[in-house]
Formats: sequence, structure tokens, C-alpha cells
Amino acid sequence: MRRCDRRRAVAGRARGLIADAPYYGRGLSRRRSLKRAGVRLLAYILPTLYLLYMRIVAATGRVDTAGAQPLFAASEQGKRVVIALLHQDLFCCPYLFRDRGIVTVASAGDAGDLISAILERCGFDVLRGGTSSRASRRSPIFEELRARIAARPDAITAVTPDGSRGPAGAVQPGIAMLACRTGAELQFLKIHARPALYLPTWDRTMIPLPFARIGLHFGKTLDAPERPRRAELEACRLEIERRLHELHVAAFASVGRAPVPALIGLRARRPARDLDTTPPPGA
Repeated sequence: MRRCDRRRAVAGRARGLIADAPYYGRGLSRRRSLKRAGVRLLAYILPTLYLLYMRIVAATGRVDTAGAQPLFAASEQGKRVVIALLHQDLFCCPYLFRDRGIVTVASAGDAGDLISAILERCGFDVLRGGTSSRASRRSPIFEELRARIAARPDAITAVTPDGSRGPAGAVQPGIAMLACRTGAELQFLKIHARPALYLPTWDRTMIPLPFARIGLHFGKTLDAPERPRRAELEACRLEIERRLHELHVAAFASVGRAPVPALIGLRARRPARDLDTTPPPGA
């Protein structure tokens, strides 16, 4: 069908004049359909393989989770907690924090399907969304996440503020706004393992190897301002970024690893209007 005929058919269908006009673009291409089928199959298999691998790592190595006790104690006392950790440390989190109902966000793409499958298998409460350049896509997931946290006075939320596209260590403002609007306490986490494999990805994803020693490093907590102006929100974001970078360096230094993998920070932003007059960025 020629392009002009195609436009007439689509326009006629929209006006109800042509009931059987073909609708172009409805179905997926054969290649895309096969890819989606492969992703669904992998999402079914991957959680089992992940748990099996992490159990081998834990059985042959040593996992020290003592540092997480204050986190769980705060939740048991009815405090909302938001955990900030780098995207690099995401691989270990589902296993180390399994079956605790932790709220988190996974991206909406194919990679998000796989990550979401693992997280849900490990008992996480997963929302789908994340980084996008369109405010219309950022705002709904932010509001849904805020509502989910508000419904649980003891909610623990895990956020990778430099994900899902990076750069590594560049903290986006969503986590600061989330803490401000929910009244949650901010805690900072760095996971370190040795020996470990660092993948050649933008975040240098860390995968612990068998016989590895895995440690959880927590920084000092931070209370975000309740109704900040834009300048205060930016100051909070910069403080989150600074603390994550310091914790990153301290974790590698504690095991004598040098040089420490570099992180990138966002440039400071100009103060503008009040927080309540601007649409929320994605978490």
C-alpha cells in the first residue's frame, strides 16, 4: 500500500469511516517478538541460576552482614528508611536483603525485566519505571513510589541514585526529593567483595567470586529537610553524592585495594524555584 493510501486508511479508521482499515505498527516485528520471547524465558530461568550462584558464593566464602543490624532496627522501630547505594553494587543486594519486602525500582526495558524477576524472587516489592528524559514518564513512578512508602511506616526502600544510565557515581536529585517528601531516614551502603569480577559496563558491576569475603559498609545517616527550597534540595543531593563517594573509597581502602575505581559527580545546579512548584524528577 502506498504511503498516501496508508494515511487515508489510518485517518478513516480514526473517524470510524473505514471499519476494516489496517492498523500499522500494532504488532511487533518478528525479530522483536523473538527477542521478547527470549527475555521472558531468561526471566524465568535467571532467578534460579542467580540464587544457586549466590548460595555457592556464600557457602564457600564469608558474608558479614553485621553492619546491617542498625538498618533493620530502625525499621522495626517504625522508621522509614531509604538506602542509597551505587549501581555497581546491585548484583549482591537481592540475595543479601532477601525476603524483607524492600521497596525498589527497576527500569522498564528488557534489562529491567530480568532484574525485576530476580528481585521479586528474592521478596522485593518492585515498581517499574526509572530514568527518563520525559517528565511525563518520571512523575508517575515517583508518585507511586512515594505512595507505596507512605503506606508502610516501617518501609525500607533501596535506590541506586546513579542508575540506570549513569555516569557511575553521579547522583540524581530523585533520591533527595524522595527522602524529603516521605520523611525517611537516609542510609548509605557500599558492598565490597574480594575476590570479585568487575564487568566492563558503565557502572563496573561487581560480581563476587566463590570463596569471596563480602562486607557491608554503612555510612552515617542523613535526615533530609522536610520542605526544602531548590537550593536546599541541591545541597542535599550533593551531600548524598559526597557521602557515597567517601564510602566507596573507604570500602576499597579497608581491604587494601588500590587504585580505587573512579566515580563521577554531577555538576552543581543553580538554585531556582521552591520544590513544591516544580514537577518531581524520577527516583
